[in-house]
Amino acid sequence: MTDTIPHLVYPAEVIASIAAASVVRAASFLSANGHSVAGTFSLMGWDGRIRFYANDAHARLIGLSLGQSVRVDCTLRGESLVFFSQICRIGAAGRWEIERPTTVHRRNLRNHVRIDTTTDDGVVLLVMSAQGMVSCAVQNLSEGGCAVACSDLELFKEGRVFQAWLAQPGVEPIGVYARCRWSSELADFGVAGLQFFQVSSEVQNRLAALIMSRVESPHEGR
Repeated sequence: MTDTIPHLVYPAEVIASIAAASVVRAASFLSANGHSVAGTFSLMGWDGRIRFYANDAHARLIGLSLGQSVRVDCTLRGESLVFFSQICRIGAAGRWEIERPTTVHRRNLRNHVRIDTTTDDGVVLLVMSAQGMVSCAVQNLSEGGCAVACSDLELFKEGRVFQAWLAQPGVEPIGVYARCRWSSELADFGVAGLQFFQVSSEVQNRLAALIMSRVESPHEGR
């Protein structure tokens, strides 16, 4: 469902792509030891070292040590950028410095099959709020993201990164990490566009199965 783009391997290309993501403060994830922290990063200099800033200033990654391998995921201009490197300095809580990666992996996120959904489909996005779990109707869905209708746009501020669950009756919810790309207020409700991050092969397969079930099976009563 996605186009694979050749990896960036030349040092100048690697630095240029990281610098571009750094300038726009692209929403990112730093992952290690099976845990992830949402944040942004900046390029410290043309030697390629990177400083990662967690959105939560008190965030910590358990067991992270100098020299340990980490993964960083971010999105830039419709492409998913992924690179692997090592921790070279552990700063204050929520800040880590990373060595320059040797390659950057890219994937085009624009070529997903997208389907429209209705309330008859029963597909909703569950999002945690201060008042508890909120259910938002999914208006359209692809392997790369979805659009939702919501009554509280405070949950969907542009750039916000959060965990959510796609749910439908009789099916185990699909856990996803999402970033809000846009939101808009209409007469009676709000709508927001979300992009999925760090989609594992298992989650991708479940998303694909959900989408294909809607494509191949006509809705009863229509």
